[in-house]
Amino acid sequence: MPYPVEKFTTANDAYLASGKHVKMPFPPPEVAAKIQACMVVTCLDPRLEQLRNSLDPEDTHGMIRNAGGSARDALRSIIILQKIGFGRDIAIIKHSDCGARTIDETELKESVKAAGRPGAEVVDHIHFHAFKDATTAVKENVTYLLDSPLLIKDTKVTGWVFDDATGKLSHVV
Repeated sequence: MPYPVEKFTTANDAYLASGKHVKMPFPPPEVAAKIQACMVVTCLDPRLEQLRNSLDPEDTHGMIRNAGGSARDALRSIIILQKIGFGRDIAIIKHSDCGARTIDETELKESVKAAGRPGAEVVDHIHFHAFKDATTAVKENVTYLLDSPLLIKDTKVTGWVFDDATGKLSHVV
């Protein structure tokens, strides 16, 4: 059954009626550069709202979320945020019970092609960044960003694992 899209407008109408919306001006790059904040790259799993709630909102500027919290998939967003003045500090945060740990890339690609849509074979050129161990994946993602010539010089990248069972955030690298 399709998602009832009218829920978007109903929810938005309720939000607007609450009076909580505040127009926030976008700071110019020279102001943004002075803000001590950290860009976070993490998974889009809704369970990670707990992670967002456990971080200091004043120190977290930009949550870049994608399946598996892939730094490779986030690179375009990181470059853009750095261009407009944010993000000399980046935290990669994977979580212990990530669905990306369960993905077999070959099986996933075959299932997409089997769905029967013309042109689906282009999926063979997509890397889904599946991983088996969150700690190893964090280290690989941090190395990938630190080795990237596309980031601003002196960008600092740290890596973390969020334990879904306990809520503990552990520094890896």
